Amino acid sequence: MAPTADKSAVFSQLIKGWVAENRGRNLYVLAKSSGLSYTNLRSIEAGKSDVTIDTALRLLRYIQPDAATTQTILNLYPDIAPLLSYLSQQKARQGAWRLLSPKACRAAVEIYGRRRIPRDELGRILGRGTESVVQELMAAGLVQADDEHYRPSHAFFHFNSPDVLIPLLRLFLDNISHEDPWNLVEARFTGLKPEAAAAIQSILEDARLRILRIKQDPENAGALNVAWGLLMTRF
Repeated sequence: MAPTADKSAVFSQLIKGWVAENRGRNLYVLAKSSGLSYTNLRSIEAGKSDVTIDTALRLLRYIQPDAATTQTILNLYPDIAPLLSYLSQQKARQGAWRLLSPKACRAAVEIYGRRRIPRDELGRILGRGTESVVQELMAAGLVQADDEHYRPSHAFFHFNSPDVLIPLLRLFLDNISHEDPWNLVEARFTGLKPEAAAAIQSILEDARLRILRIKQDPENAGALNVAWGLLMTRF
């Protein structure tokens, strides 16, 4: 982590620069906007106060653009860089799927299912418009590309939006291979006591972990695209 003197000097200059940019800006305005006390801000501006990460985030929200804020935090508080990286990945995994088109969902299933797929093969599967669909996925930070292949940006994906869940379920149902001997599609609705539901949840969690171990073993990678999932909810 940067020395206290370095942080104090950086934030002192940032506050002075912010105030100087506009005649209507002063420490009273900044205090009201950031939720920090005027006394604290005056001490920081004078370079006489240490700046905690909480204070830094409150300040930078108002005196720097977002991109610059991230870099300032990484420079002055490098110990939290792993946390920022983790939060960024979680946001991508949970939120980026919300606005994807159904065709982009289909492309994502192919890419994530195979871990790496040749560009021309994905083009044969999706047909016209493949490039724009992939660009949609890349813009969301979900897919990467090299000269010959598309590959996932993350080890797996999940989603929490019905806007994405519904087209993915339709895609799944439309592509069920009923003649395949390993095909298994089943749903049951029943009334249970809480302890019985908890027991089922435990079984499903164990199954999920066992399936993940199979999927993550590099020796099991292949071209056969298989959809699997576990669903348990109450309504």
